[in-house]
Amino acid sequence: MGKSALSNIIPVLLETQYCVSGYLKDQLTSGETQLGYRVYDENFRCIQSHQLGPRVTSGYWDFVQRFIQTSNDARYVRLEFRNSEENGSIGGTAWLDKVGFDRAWPLISEITDSLGRTVTFTYTDSLY
Repeated sequence: MGKSALSNIIPVLLETQYCVSGYLKDQLTSGETQLGYRVYDENFRCIQSHQLGPRVTSGYWDFVQRFIQTSNDARYVRLEFRNSEENGSIGGTAWLDKVGFDRAWPLISEITDSLGRTVTFTYTDSLY
């Protein structure tokens, strides 16, 4: 078990890659701090979930990141800040900062302006 806080519902595109990231810091005497996500279908049934972590370095800001691929059934995502129990208890304080949920590849590859001119984009580097 544990205690968690969930974000608002975030609509997602089918079969698209996203990046979940954030900074975590804790001063827990027991338990673990994690950032995670839950993927829901059109009926709001959870079809996938995962926790990034657990954190290793207590007392310092740690960056966590994971790329996820949505399925053909995915419609929504909620991010989760979670403190998990260790031996039946959670003790201390935990913080979360600079949370990101960004669409990764494929990005826009071509646009057409109002004059009918086409601009093509080529990406040769990662997003970060």
